[in-house]
Amino acid sequence: MVWLVAWCLLVLGLVFLARSAEATEFIRGWIKARAERGRPWTPSTTTPASECGGHRIARFLDALLSCAPCTAAWSAIPAAALVVGLYLLRDSPWFVVMLAASCPFGAVGLMYGFTLISPSQAMAAALAGLSRLKGKKDAEGKTTQAG
Repeated sequence: MVWLVAWCLLVLGLVFLARSAEATEFIRGWIKARAERGRPWTPSTTTPASECGGHRIARFLDALLSCAPCTAAWSAIPAAALVVGLYLLRDSPWFVVMLAASCPFGAVGLMYGFTLISPSQAMAAALAGLSRLKGKKDAEGKTTQAG
């Protein structure tokens, strides 16, 4: 059970670092710029894709980072590798090294998880839903008055 919790925290931490962290924002910007240069050439772009190279990996990473479930699925792979490594090295002195390498990701995942389930997030979502509902009712009222 502890290994499953560790794996979940590592996945959450990796997803946050990949999608939302300010510390990795420059990497996401670089990937997006490189992916845009590798898009197929259209008359509106300045350089054809043949001059820029394929940039297939950058385009893949850009598409991956724009999809939250995709990022979580791909982040599960290194998280599983870390958990398996921790399990295999549990009786070895290298366990401390592996734990030191994986604890920051787990801590970030724990904080991100607490942020996701916080009452302030739930309140913000509820208020956003109420404002959308009010907007729909206002739009319906305007259409019945116009008709």
